[in-house]
Amino acid sequence: MTRKAWILVLLAALLGSIYIYYFTDWLSAPTIQILKLDRPVPYGRTTPASLPVTFTLEDRYRLTEIKVVSVDALATNKDAAPLWHLISKSSSPPIKGFAYGQPIRGMQSPSDKARPQPLKPGVTYRLYVKAGRAHGELDFQTKPASANN
Repeated sequence: MTRKAWILVLLAALLGSIYIYYFTDWLSAPTIQILKLDRPVPYGRTTPASLPVTFTLEDRYRLTEIKVVSVDALATNKDAAPLWHLISKSSSPPIKGFAYGQPIRGMQSPSDKARPQPLKPGVTYRLYVKAGRAHGELDFQTKPASANN
């Protein structure tokens, strides 16, 4: 090949790379959209401090990690201890939603003795969700259970 042909091939490769980087999402990780819902407390049960919280995902995902951390704790410590943390030990089935503290098939806490901590009303929490390369996060607050009555 002549020198001119090599320059044209390199220029085409450079322009193709620039196009892929700026105008496609091939190189970025997909984002998981999360929706939070407060559920009423069933009658006859002991009333917790806050309403139970459920999270709905935009699609079914094989989750690899779920973590809930207090935003106030994150402000002072980047590696704050999570209130609830699950990781996939095997292949978890695809799910579209889950409740805070709910055991999820195929996922377990990194430490055997860790239990989900109760959420306090009015405190801002951050939910992190990972499913392979896809990830999502959501800041949320819980409502007091007495507001339901």
